[in-house]
Amino acid sequence: MTACTAATDYAQELDGGLGAPEPSWYSELLTCPDCGCGSLERAPQCRWCSSCGSRFNIRNGIDYLFSTDFNDTIAKNRLAWNGLKRARGDRPLNQSDALKLPDDPQTRDLFFWLRTRLAVLGPRRVLELGAGRGWAARALAEDGHQVVVNDAQDDDEIGLGCGSRLRTNSAYWYGCVVAGAESLPFRTGSFDCIFCFSALRHILDLERVLQEVSRLLKPGGLFIGLQEPFRGVLTTSLQRLQNSGCHKLARWWHIGPLPGKSTPELTRFRKTFGTLFHEVARRAPFCVASAEELGLETTVLPADALLTIPPDCDRPERELLQRPGWLSAFAAAYSLEPARLRETIESAAQDDKSRLLSEFLGHWVQVGNIEGVLLARKLQHKRGLADHSRASHAGRCRELEQLLLAFSSNNFLPISGFYPVQSDDLGTYHWMQPRAGLIIPGCQFVEITLVIAARAFWSQPVRVDLHLEDAGIPLLSFVARAGATITVRVPIPKSASDKPSLLLRLNSTISFMPSDYGPALAADSRLLALQLRSVRPEKVTPASIASLLGDLRLAA
Repeated sequence: MTACTAATDYAQELDGGLGAPEPSWYSELLTCPDCGCGSLERAPQCRWCSSCGSRFNIRNGIDYLFSTDFNDTIAKNRLAWNGLKRARGDRPLNQSDALKLPDDPQTRDLFFWLRTRLAVLGPRRVLELGAGRGWAARALAEDGHQVVVNDAQDDDEIGLGCGSRLRTNSAYWYGCVVAGAESLPFRTGSFDCIFCFSALRHILDLERVLQEVSRLLKPGGLFIGLQEPFRGVLTTSLQRLQNSGCHKLARWWHIGPLPGKSTPELTRFRKTFGTLFHEVARRAPFCVASAEELGLETTVLPADALLTIPPDCDRPERELLQRPGWLSAFAAAYSLEPARLRETIESAAQDDKSRLLSEFLGHWVQVGNIEGVLLARKLQHKRGLADHSRASHAGRCRELEQLLLAFSSNNFLPISGFYPVQSDDLGTYHWMQPRAGLIIPGCQFVEITLVIAARAFWSQPVRVDLHLEDAGIPLLSFVARAGATITVRVPIPKSASDKPSLLLRLNSTISFMPSDYGPALAADSRLLALQLRSVRPEKVTPASIASLLGDLRLAA
């Protein structure tokens, strides 16, 4: 390439050859990834640091702003995600399809909430982490915000390559930066808002990323982590593992028991992201404590709850206590009778009503397993850690369980590893994951009916273990053939039978995905095991709602 050609290409980049021209504010917020303090000057097809002289490539309108020691990580990530893309059979998106993103209804609703929230605040400088195809950035740039997107992937179909193409055909500009979220090449206090969709679940070092978020936000700035999985305090590490993308990926490739050896793509993906196994679905108290230690005033809310309140409210948690539109979603999550639940709350005195709503919302976040939203505000001055001991303590949340069981439609609360209730000619049932947990009333015996998956899905004998609370030795173990319906009557130890509520864990040796068995369900990513048909506690003396509310008031 001659110097004249390079100069011409450079001019085209600046004046719109890659879409709208690059604005001056963008270069002002960039800083050198190597020395961390130098300004980056623009040159043909690269940027260079005025302090240390390091150079960083620009290709297809994307800035590659990471230090050389991150090259290996970028390469491994690219291979792993490309393997995942091939395994899923992801098809390339044309321009018209890309402009229709997002295609998931909840994602659309949450993005509308975010977009409206930012519109209320006025034009802002915004950073998106893990931006993928960049569809959110394009819309926010059209709204008048100064937007930068970050991802570790530059793939043309699932990464910033797609985002750069969207920008090329748009009159609105946004920056595209390939870098690790743990070390971002921007100046301190550069952004009014940082957000992400389903990105925190892929972060290995969450504390380091939150530290970067706190550094980059202006005082009063917002961090919003949307559509993240949060697992309750009663879940085990193995229960969190079965929800990970790595574990489900294994099911996409293999029918039946997982073999000792795997395809190169699966091996590469699990090797690259293997440390996610116990972190992919973190507990809400851990995330809140990690963020607040870094000067971010933080709360976690279920996505279904957030969508019931106006985007312009400054205190979403307080607003939820005044607008309990989320009770229907709460009742569905725990298989409660919504009419009885609402009737009890509406009949309570105003103080009791507010306290009950707060307790229910706290139980949903702390104990339930939610698709949630992390909301954080950068404080003017870092303060001491808030006291979350009561809110995050499993014992306090579990004081609610006897009351919640009084509203249950099937004698138990599905806590972890359960899918929404379904029905057929024989009645209602829940599909379960291989490891599940449910709350039952305190009792002397409990009768449980399970259906083992049919031979079309599983051909080997299935072992099922029932554990009480955190006991290592099961109350009962049995082996059943595929397709069998099993009813077991389990005695509860006397030391536990007098408790108001009990946690039962059901572990099985079966797991399959509907997508393993037919192209019509290729997009189904549920990890299934057994059907739970009924739970019947024996010798339970039901307490009245009034007495349960009285006991809860005394406990408070």
